[in-house]
Amino acid sequence: MKKKSNPMDDYRPLMDVFTCVRPLLAKNDHADFPFSVLGTCFIADFYGRYFVVTATHTYARSHGVMQLTAQYDPQRDEMLPISRRFELIANDESEEELSDITILEIDAEKVDVTLLAEHYPAKISVDDTVTILNPNFNYTFRGYPHELREYSGKQIHTVGVIADAFLIEGGETGSGLHGLEVNNATDFPSFDGFSGSPVFQLSHMDDTVTFPCFSGMLIRGSQSAGIVHFITCKHIVRALQTIVKENDIPPLKLPLPVSK
Repeated sequence: MKKKSNPMDDYRPLMDVFTCVRPLLAKNDHADFPFSVLGTCFIADFYGRYFVVTATHTYARSHGVMQLTAQYDPQRDEMLPISRRFELIANDESEEELSDITILEIDAEKVDVTLLAEHYPAKISVDDTVTILNPNFNYTFRGYPHELREYSGKQIHTVGVIADAFLIEGGETGSGLHGLEVNNATDFPSFDGFSGSPVFQLSHMDDTVTFPCFSGMLIRGSQSAGIVHFITCKHIVRALQTIVKENDIPPLKLPLPVSK
């Protein structure tokens, strides 16, 4: 007889979902400022294939593939090796915002997953395409605001912050984005730098147990209005599916980091 699954088998502490978030960096040819912080990104584990996901508008077209990167660990200097960049292309103007997705392939031959330590990726699967956005649940996202970065000792120091939000009912825009009303919007000077932040829906089982569910990626917001907009997870999953299929990308053969 097949053992009945226990929903707690998939339980992860709330703060663990943010282990995937990183500042998106660009390598510079400057001795004093070797890196620039462009925005936020997150590492996705799509069936054993590792990618860095961000919003396309966070970087300039002049940035080459080898310039864009992210850290293994946000507190360390080691950088993830990037092999290819995939950008979604809109068929027409109505799809421009929904196509604001860039996916960087992490080089499977060069990556050292042990350097991720406890900062492991977000596991994303096709099941995320059927996630129902519930206005009765809380939502949260983590990003790296431009105001909270500084240079010292030729290194970038960044601080990631977390926002708490509620889904705006009927908040889907004409471009297909969904809106969130941010409860603590006044805590931030602006939302600059949050583009590329992963959004999670929080399902509260009781007073102590919360199940975070990947819901999408933030691409724009207004601090004065206290509202941000995000691309839903189904668009990101479909992009990952297409990239993996069309490029025949195999899973990593290296040992994966152990989750808590």
